[in-house]
Amino acid sequence: MDKESRGSGTKAIDARQVIEEAILKGEFDAGEKLNEATLAASIGVSRGTIREALRSLASLGVIEIIPNRGAFVRKLRLSDVLESYDIRAELFAYAARTVTNRLTPRMTEELKAVMAAMQAASDAEDSHAYHRENLRFHAMLFEMSNNRKASEIYHSLVREISIYRANMIYNRAVTLNSQEEHQRLLEAIFAGDEARAGKLARDHIMGGKTRFVNYFKYVD
Repeated sequence: MDKESRGSGTKAIDARQVIEEAILKGEFDAGEKLNEATLAASIGVSRGTIREALRSLASLGVIEIIPNRGAFVRKLRLSDVLESYDIRAELFAYAARTVTNRLTPRMTEELKAVMAAMQAASDAEDSHAYHRENLRFHAMLFEMSNNRKASEIYHSLVREISIYRANMIYNRAVTLNSQEEHQRLLEAIFAGDEARAGKLARDHIMGGKTRFVNYFKYVD
């Protein structure tokens, strides 16, 4: 690969990350069309780079490209979202059990730190910060479980529905309940209780499924 090609590829990756972050923050609605010219101008790259970035996002399931119509933020059916929660629940239970069996002092400190960051966001009633730290907490458990394939599948499912979750209405009661679930899960992990950690992890994701249904006004 020559220098020019490497530069083009790097720009496309950067553009993809900018677009994906904007989508996951809720700056674009599900089903909204993404304008190549507007994106190119705002990011400061060519339309060709944007097209490459959009193709990459389509392969990740974040958007869909419809021939002769353009690129659109992916709009999922409610049944797809609920099935995704069911699969994630089993994967997260696996990660929690695995971490319980291989926990180190360093892992313990890292988990306590992200827990404190989530608590600070909850106390500040900053829903976007809480959502971000919550994702980091889950990602950390998968990283610590040291199973790359399980992590890839889990994060692919999370990416699909993140735009919907980013736009959920988080109130004080929701974040407090979520934090209590996190705390009980960590207590089980720190106590070395593999079975309880797995159950609490599964229950946590299924609780998120219930919160999704109760707090998000979903348009099928």
